Amino acid sequence: MSAAKIIRTFQRYILSTLLIVMGVVIVASSIELVIVVVQELLAPPLLLDLGELTKISGLFLTVLITLELFGILEVMLLENTVHVEFVVAVALIAAAREVLVLEVASVPPMTLVGLAALILALGAGYYLIKRAGPPGADSSKVPD
Repeated sequence: MSAAKIIRTFQRYILSTLLIVMGVVIVASSIELVIVVVQELLAPPLLLDLGELTKISGLFLTVLITLELFGILEVMLLENTVHVEFVVAVALIAAAREVLVLEVASVPPMTLVGLAALILALGAGYYLIKRAGPPGADSSKVPD
């Protein structure tokens, strides 16, 4: 057996294990999200305040990020490739989650500037990746 085949087999086992673990995390996180939403809705007062909405939004986006990471690992396992567009999209979602759950009053201004720069860079990178199109495509055509 060649070294390349051994490495590929090792990668497949690791990716399979990560997918199983990530699947368990997704199920557990989804259950936790449902429990938190039900508890927050049933607790008096019956209206959600900003803190509760922030908590629920943070949990929701965490589940979404984990689900997207699951998809990236699945593609890596099945197609033996990484779609950079998906990785950048997950990074954008993660940055958006940070903005939503951030307590702006307690964060140093330079941290906010750094987060803004990160989101700007990820957005520009995503735009350029989408504009470039799939590998091997005619680069003179710009997608709508």
